[in-house]
Amino acid sequence: TTETPPVTTPPPPDSLSVICTNEKMEVFLDHTKHDNLDLDKVTLKDANCKASGTLNATHLWMDVPFDSCMTNHSTDGDTITYQNSLVAETRASAGSSLISREFQAEFPFKCTYPRSVVLSVVAFSPRERIVYTKTAEFGNFTFTMDMYKTDKYETPYEAFPVRLDLDDPMFLEVKVSSNDSKLVLIPLKCWATPSSDLQDDKYYAFIENGCGKADDPSLVFNYKESNVQRFKMGAFRFIGESLNSNVYLHCDVEACRKGDSDSRCAKGCETSRRRRRSSLASSAGTEQTVTLGPMKISEKEEVGAQEAVSSLTIFAAVAGVLGVIVLFLAVALVMLYKRYRSPQSATRVVYTKTANEEGKLLV
Repeated sequence: TTETPPVTTPPPPDSLSVICTNEKMEVFLDHTKHDNLDLDKVTLKDANCKASGTLNATHLWMDVPFDSCMTNHSTDGDTITYQNSLVAETRASAGSSLISREFQAEFPFKCTYPRSVVLSVVAFSPRERIVYTKTAEFGNFTFTMDMYKTDKYETPYEAFPVRLDLDDPMFLEVKVSSNDSKLVLIPLKCWATPSSDLQDDKYYAFIENGCGKADDPSLVFNYKESNVQRFKMGAFRFIGESLNSNVYLHCDVEACRKGDSDSRCAKGCETSRRRRRSSLASSAGTEQTVTLGPMKISEKEEVGAQEAVSSLTIFAAVAGVLGVIVLFLAVALVMLYKRYRSPQSATRVVYTKTANEEGKLLV
């Protein structure tokens, strides 16, 4: 029997390399090991995605997007893998520009990225960016955690420590950035500690299993599949800790592909876990912990007290001025009253009682 030959042929060892970044895949092909390649006709799996990179005497390289050009993705446990191939035409042995009896050459490549990370914001500090250090063939997603000044989420705090009064609203945002437009994330757990230790025995969890804490009336969190998640809650301190103590916020987030019905992001809030998540320690190299801070809220409390004293002083001064005005008006009214009670002029008629000859009183 005669087997049908493959349409493409695999590349020689070490002829292809790939760099995985948080924005794209960068592919490098050593074309000196492929003498019969037509370098003018190199594409990705999608033949419409032609090589747009750079060519020199030894290498061809190009950028590969996550969400187009027939880039496929697959999810496995704590990682997302993107795959594509360089496809190159071989020079027609017969010299024809229409047909060839040579196989196409295919150069498959892939990048694997971690799906989860722990974000930490110390003491309500505003911002932290995480860029993974490359490990093996793992690439990078960029995760950020910001604190904004208003509920418009337009201006994040850039300088810290951020000083807050108790119960001041905190407008928080976690985000994953990538050139993959279908990448989304879910905050699986967010919690606060009085120290930078993620495992501190004293902690307050306000998001668990993707669900906001129901008995915290200050928390507003409405999850939907997106690369940005926002929530609001009131500033607080730990009982037994002074106002000078630090407060640290942490979020355990996971990235998924939107539309993957089996992903954790698609499930959203789960009141009971249907699967056991890997511990932080079991996925070394795929997660990072970042810390910022510290901040203290006591100084803002003192400023508030000084403002209260200043306001009281102003109020007392205004009240004193008003009192003088009222007293002046009272004196003026008394003087007017006495004036109208006294004789007005010499022409005033005065009636007296007299008696006539008959002894009758006349007026």
